[in-house]
Amino acid sequence: MRTTLLALTLLAAAAPAAWSAEPSSNAAKELHQLFGSEWERGLRENPVRASHLGDRRYDDRWPDLSSEALARSHAGIAKCSKALRAFPTTRSPPTTA
Repeated sequence: MRTTLLALTLLAAAAPAAWSAEPSSNAAKELHQLFGSEWERGLRENPVRASHLGDRRYDDRWPDLSSEALARSHAGIAKCSKALRAFPTTRSPPTTA
């Protein structure tokens, strides 16, 4: 999970300001949706970290460290990784004039 969050953080930092301010292309919107859904998944899977960050929605939960939960988390990371690899890398992002 830390690897996924690090990858998402690096991708977000590398995106130009035009993408982070207001996505204009479908690919940019999809990328932002992916970032958002991964962030939410990370908070759900680690409610202690969510509370530490100030998100109190999961204060009534403890992290599930069962083998089934870890397998679900791994599957989520694999799904995110596959989705990130599907984004085009040859096209430059939209520019502002």
